[in-house]
Amino acid sequence: MDNSEEQPRRIPRQTRSRFNFSYPNPEPKSLNTELSRNNDRELRRTTRFQNRQAHIIIDKNGDLIFNVSQLLRSHEGATRNYDVQTAKLELDETEGTVATNIKGHVHLTKVVQDVLVQGKFEADSMLNCVRCLNDFATHIEFELQDIYRPSIDIITGLPLKSEDGFDDEKLVIDENHLLDLGEALRQQILVSLPLYPHCGEDCPGLYSELERVNNEDAEVEEYTPAPIDVRWSALKNLRLEE
Repeated sequence: MDNSEEQPRRIPRQTRSRFNFSYPNPEPKSLNTELSRNNDRELRRTTRFQNRQAHIIIDKNGDLIFNVSQLLRSHEGATRNYDVQTAKLELDETEGTVATNIKGHVHLTKVVQDVLVQGKFEADSMLNCVRCLNDFATHIEFELQDIYRPSIDIITGLPLKSEDGFDDEKLVIDENHLLDLGEALRQQILVSLPLYPHCGEDCPGLYSELERVNNEDAEVEEYTPAPIDVRWSALKNLRLEE
C-alpha cells in the first residue's frame, strides 16, 4: 500500500505577455489629462519650430536695409550709426513720383524693446509746376524720426503682439531682424515736398502762352450765307409784325 499522500496539482502562475489577452488592462486615463498632454506636446513642437525659423536668414539686401539683431540683444540705450545712400526710391506709384540721389546719416537707438530711428537726409525729385505745368527738378532736405517695432522676440523667437497705439504697421522689424528704412524715408519725403510746387518766383505761368495766342493773327473766314431753297421763297411775303 502506497502511504504517500496525493500532492495537490500546482497551477502555473500567469505571466505578463503581449500574447496574454486575459491580463487585466490598466485603468483608462482621464480624457482631460490626455488633452492636456497633447496640448503641451503641440506647444513644445510649435516653439521649437518657431525657434528654428527665427535663425533662418533670408537673402534680403539693399541700401536701406540694416540687420539690428545685435542691437536688439544689447542693453537699453545702445546705438548704431550708418551712412545711407541710394540712387532711387519710388514715392507714389499712381502718380509716378520718384526721389533720386538720397543720402544722409541715420542714428539707431534701442528704446526698451523698440528701435528709435533718427537722421538727416537730402534728396532730389522731379515735380510739375502748378503755374506753367512744366516739370522741374527740386532739392529737399529733411529730418527723420520714427519708432520701429520688432515682430518676434529676439530671445525666444516667439511672435510679439502689436501694442495699441502703434500707428504704422509697416514700420516693423521682420522675423530676420532686418530694419527696412525705405518706408520711413518715403513717407517723410512726401510730406517734405512743397504743397504747391512752382519752378521759381519769376515763373510767368500760363500768361506768356495766352499772350502768344492773342498776338497771333487768327485767320477769319468771310461768312457767306447759304442759298435759300425756292420752295421756301413764299415765306418772304409773311408779315410777322401783323
